[in-house]
Amino acid sequence: MRLFFLGSGAIAVPTVEAIHRDQDIALIGCGTQPDRPVGRQRVMTPTPIGQWCVANSIDVVKTKSVNQESFQAPLRELEADIILVFSFGQILKRELLNLPAYGCLNIHASLLPKYRGAAPVSAAILGGDRTTGITFMKMAEGLDSGPIHSQFETHLTGREYAPELEAQLGRLAAGHITRMLSRIIGGELSPVPQDHANAVHANKIGKTDGLINWADSATHIERQVRAYHPWPGARFDLEARGKERRLTITKAVVTNAAADAAPATVLSADKSDWRVQCGEGEILIQRVIPDGKREMTGVEFLRGCPLQVGKIL
Repeated sequence: MRLFFLGSGAIAVPTVEAIHRDQDIALIGCGTQPDRPVGRQRVMTPTPIGQWCVANSIDVVKTKSVNQESFQAPLRELEADIILVFSFGQILKRELLNLPAYGCLNIHASLLPKYRGAAPVSAAILGGDRTTGITFMKMAEGLDSGPIHSQFETHLTGREYAPELEAQLGRLAAGHITRMLSRIIGGELSPVPQDHANAVHANKIGKTDGLINWADSATHIERQVRAYHPWPGARFDLEARGKERRLTITKAVVTNAAADAAPATVLSADKSDWRVQCGEGEILIQRVIPDGKREMTGVEFLRGCPLQVGKIL
């Protein structure tokens, strides 16, 4: 089986590793997104798939568009049986979809048609879902709208952070990929159309998505903390002692207490806890990252920046 892989994100690394180990699959090349600036120093850095390819001596093409002839012409010469796409970040047009003998297979980190789009992992956390999973889908024109070969579920505890859940789904996909490829090329699986009427979209996350609105419920804010970790982070601006600080909450707990206070009111801020009233319920802030500083406990932050009970954040 001659397979060409398109991927970028860390979630896809276990899958390409599983393919590389399988003696019945020839990994004839990989495509990934171009290097991008990372960190405060803006160092040009390959994608996780790009890094894996270099470490394993696999030919990798870094392209801004797989739909350009400059990318597709060399790919035709490779005569791939199938193209596998996982966490790639580009839309494939019809000519490329029809290029390999068995078409293009996509692995998507949700149970389609729920959470089509770029951020299915964060969306499952924000939605408070009890299950999520991966979908093996025959690619078609459109966003994650192709017919489904198979799906595999995993249960959620309600405590997962986005990187943890992403890694869990990456392992789930890797555990099934070689069997799925064998069954698809062997003609054992016929893809079933999605129910488009039940489609839910999970758009690409933006920097403003992490901004906390204290009028939201404590449950929603706590989910933001986990869904948007480490980027863009669930954050708010705090004005205290004549200075404005931006704080990112990295750990929080919803409390069962019911205070008669307006949203954003500081209910306690002492050496034992830091609680804030939300639109519904209260949240206990356990860990924070002040902008430009290290992560610390909420109580530790209050030692250097005391807050009065009743203050509105």
